[in-house]
Amino acid sequence: MLELLAKQHFDAIVLCNSIPAHIQQNIAREVRAMNPKTPMIVICTQEDEPRLRALADAILFADQGVSQPLVEAISRLAGAPENESPSGIS
Repeated sequence: MLELLAKQHFDAIVLCNSIPAHIQQNIAREVRAMNPKTPMIVICTQEDEPRLRALADAILFADQGVSQPLVEAISRLAGAPENESPSGIS
């Protein structure tokens, strides 16, 4: 992923909770060093949130269901107009 980030532009990055939290933290630090303006959403447990909060633009808790909150976070970070429905994102 970091090699791709060095070569390509991404509108946002989502780090899923299938990646262990300590690895998410390392990836997030490297992403911030490479491109601090790329919005980053981290899906994690509430237990892991304190170690990831400062690195992420948005945190979603895996145990609360993430489909709709993920769409909303991407919409918000991408600057979608307030009156535009997040479900309109394709």
